[in-house]
Amino acid sequence: IANTSGAEPVIVTSYDVDSFGQKSVYEWPDSTHISTLHSLAATSDGQYYALVMEFTDPYLEIVERDTGRIVYSGLEIATGAGMTWTADNTLVVPLDLSYEDDNERWGAIGMFTLEEFEASDDGNVDGELLVTFSRAEWDRIGVQDLALSVDDSELVYSLAGDVWVVDLEPGATPHQLTTGPRGQFGAAFAPGGDQLAIVTGDNLGLRDTYVISNHRGDPVLPEAAAETGEGFLLETGTLVDKVLGWLD
Repeated sequence: IANTSGAEPVIVTSYDVDSFGQKSVYEWPDSTHISTLHSLAATSDGQYYALVMEFTDPYLEIVERDTGRIVYSGLEIATGAGMTWTADNTLVVPLDLSYEDDNERWGAIGMFTLEEFEASDDGNVDGELLVTFSRAEWDRIGVQDLALSVDDSELVYSLAGDVWVVDLEPGATPHQLTTGPRGQFGAAFAPGGDQLAIVTGDNLGLRDTYVISNHRGDPVLPEAAAETGEGFLLETGTLVDKVLGWLD
């Protein structure tokens, strides 16, 4: 995820999570004009890639890896702040709804199936909104760092410096997991779904990595949770931005 020269094609490299050896290198079709890459997500079988990229404005594009076919191009309201695929090929992605000029519905997390993308021939695509956010909730940055539980039943995300969790059902009520003066972000579920690894810190200093419970009580301060035994510190003083996954 980076800025590019705008002269070379976008290259996606995949790695084996057991050996960390390189598995494949994929050249994104017709991508030499792209100036910024925002967010990348692959389906669980690795057959489809979704990328939010930018030329003059951000947009979402989906390709079929083996054939190089562009399945979909559009959804300019995708923010590019992080997205993820469910096991049944539904893309969960943050959306900027500010164009509606409704202070009570300024942003959202949307869900779109691969079939809905395939059926679109003009860039328009149907889907569902998992949760919406007011202008005050959306803040300046909006939702970031989306990650699913192993069973696809819950979604974790960061918003305005705190980590939240919500059931993966439209209309579900999000629950705030963390609080505190330092930002918390980049979370990943434990395989059993009962715990999460999170990053805490700011943009100017080193970060710490904690594990907290996937609770439904009051928001917790990670440092305090570690002191009381309700969580624990994994590592301190790192450059970690995001926990990519929690393996068995």
